[in-house]
Order: sequence, then C-alpha cells, then structure tokens
Amino acid sequence: MNLTTIIIIIIAGLLLLLLELIVPGGIVGTIGGIATIVGIVLMYNHYGNLYGTIALLVSLIVCAVGLYFFFRDKTWKRLALNDSIDVKLNKEEVDYFTVGMQGETITKCLPSGKARFNDKIVEVHSLSEVIDPNTPVEIIKIEGNRIIVKPIKS
Repeated sequence: MNLTTIIIIIIAGLLLLLLELIVPGGIVGTIGGIATIVGIVLMYNHYGNLYGTIALLVSLIVCAVGLYFFFRDKTWKRLALNDSIDVKLNKEEVDYFTVGMQGETITKCLPSGKARFNDKIVEVHSLSEVIDPNTPVEIIKIEGNRIIVKPIKS
C-alpha cells in the first residue's frame, strides 16, 4: 500500500473524529477511530517505526487541538440552547385551549418551546420536528398539561 493512501485513511479518520465532536451520535466517531487506527497500523507495518510514530503523534496532536477548541466556552455557547422555558400550563388554564386553536411560536421548539395563543403564552411541544420562532402553529392534541402543536403549512 502506498504512502498517499495510508495518509488519506488517517486524515479521513481524523476528520470523522472531529465531525463526531460537532454532530454526536457514535457511528461517525467509531468509524473515524477505526480508520485512524488502521491507518496508523498500516503506517507501522509498511514504513517502519519512524513513520508509524510520526503518524501516531500527529494524530494525537490533531485530536488534542480539536478537543481544545471544542471545549472552549465560545464553542459551547454557540451549540447550546440558551432559552429557558418558564411558562407552564396550569390545570385551570387547560379549558382555555382547544384542539384546532391557532397561535404563533415565540421561541424555537426543539421539541418544546413557547407559543402565544391570543393573549396567553404557554409551553408547547412539537411531535418530532423543529419549529422556528414566529411560525404559525395549531394545537393538535392536549395531553394533561401538555399542548402538542404542529406548524400550519401555507
């Protein structure tokens, strides 16, 4: 196996590992880790200890730098949801809301957020999709104190 192919395997593995930091899930990171290890082992087998050790050290440095930049405060603040939900639906207010009632989201629903129905602001939940702020929504179900909405398609 030639040097270029082995380097491409290592780089692809490292890129997948770094992608795992941004989009967690496990599969991409596992494939990236396996590809990086396979590339380093191939480097040791085909080109000896010097090149294998260089590949190992460079891979460790790239992972360390990636982790450093990922765990900085600014990175977390960009990825985190900073809104808090402080409006709950009281038992007495359940009768005010009905299935089919239309309103508008105030915050992003991931899957829960805030929405305004007439003059009341309450916590709402979407079934499975992300609903952006200022999107018209309709109540499709009320389960106890939980209001489930869907966006109104124009």
